[in-house]
Amino acid sequence: RATSKAELLWREMLSNFKPDVVGYNALLHVWAKSPQHSQAATRVEQILTEMQNRQPTIQPDIVTYTTVIHTLAQSGLAEKAEEILKSAKETNNVQLDTVSINAVLDAWAHRGDPE
Repeated sequence: RATSKAELLWREMLSNFKPDVVGYNALLHVWAKSPQHSQAATRVEQILTEMQNRQPTIQPDIVTYTTVIHTLAQSGLAEKAEEILKSAKETNNVQLDTVSINAVLDAWAHRGDPE
């Protein structure tokens, strides 16, 4: 399974190198492609938190946030996706783009409820 292999390589990398935003984004991308949507949603949130809690902190970028939002969308977690989008803008001062905003719209579409 791709996610298991990616996690194994990630742990190996952490023992030899300091991670950066590009490495984290690559790991997030693997999870975003996972067919296990619920597990992927949980893991991408964990990865985002790990980035923000590292010392020194690794600043998530627009790619980070869009990937997390997209993964949440696949699980129908529209509220959480929108919360992440707002946090990116307000707390982390990330410049949003149409891709990130469309990812939140997609989350609402995946949710499937008429309200």
